[in-house]
Amino acid sequence: MFRKIIAEPGTLISVIGGKGGGGKTAVSVLLGYGLAQQKERVVVVNYDLGNSSLNKYTNMEPDPRHSTGALRRGAGLADAALSKAGADFILGSADIEDTQAAYNSPHSYLNPLMQAILHRPPEYRYTIVDLQAGSTVFTVRFALLADVLLSVFPASDEENVNIAAGQLKLLLGAYVSAGIAAYFPRVFVLANHNKPGGLSGRQVKAKLESLIQTNGWEEKIGHSFLTGVFELPYLPARSSGLFGRVQARLAELDLLERSLRQGEIPGPLRVPVDKVLAALRTLPPSGLDAPGRYARMLAPYEQSVRNRNRNENRNITER
Repeated sequence: MFRKIIAEPGTLISVIGGKGGGGKTAVSVLLGYGLAQQKERVVVVNYDLGNSSLNKYTNMEPDPRHSTGALRRGAGLADAALSKAGADFILGSADIEDTQAAYNSPHSYLNPLMQAILHRPPEYRYTIVDLQAGSTVFTVRFALLADVLLSVFPASDEENVNIAAGQLKLLLGAYVSAGIAAYFPRVFVLANHNKPGGLSGRQVKAKLESLIQTNGWEEKIGHSFLTGVFELPYLPARSSGLFGRVQARLAELDLLERSLRQGEIPGPLRVPVDKVLAALRTLPPSGLDAPGRYARMLAPYEQSVRNRNRNENRNITER
């Protein structure tokens, strides 16, 4: 059973990953269902442009009226959302015009999306944003809004941990260089065991800490860099040999997708999802409303970006 979560209304969870295919969207849906089972009002928003699998996992047909494209055209979260199993979902836009606008002018494209998140209805106690893989302008902007950064990646080998560490270090560096380290969100890491073996949660935590080397930054952010490290289990093969392992992996994928499409959490994942949700209740409130916090954070961040660009241009000119 999921335990009752005690958290401040308006908690924003940004789900990030260093590369695609690590399980970000599936985890976003799992958390959405888990929170809904606790009678919490939650909305899951997909901002993974051009690579959205949210419609697949929720068994929802793409609809311009219920997508991030609708948010860009001025719709609010509640108006653009579709409900399933008690949770609200906003699919990624499949409209070619939206995709072109995002890549041609990402900052202009982002503004209405950011406003929709900033001014979300107060009845949403949790907003989960499934972001693009990598460290794009989308990832950095929503990292500036987040109360929680949830980094999801395969735990199959150290390369994936290295990529995740690089992304988290970049985001932490953006906060520190802009002088807003005190607003750095809590970081949860979810190691997804999509293959047999791989690194344990303890090994992932140790590897991340050795790679990131916070260099005293934790004093500036006011809390430990890693708040929690969690694992999603692998479904063991029921027969030996390569063919048996392939069969088991296909069975696991089929179980996950089939359960999510039916609005359910697969049995083997209930305990690990419960652990993530239970950890959320221990988080203190951010201390500032989202628009006020964002206004105080964005100005120095954007100034630091302008300064860096100006210095780069000066260096190019001097050459």
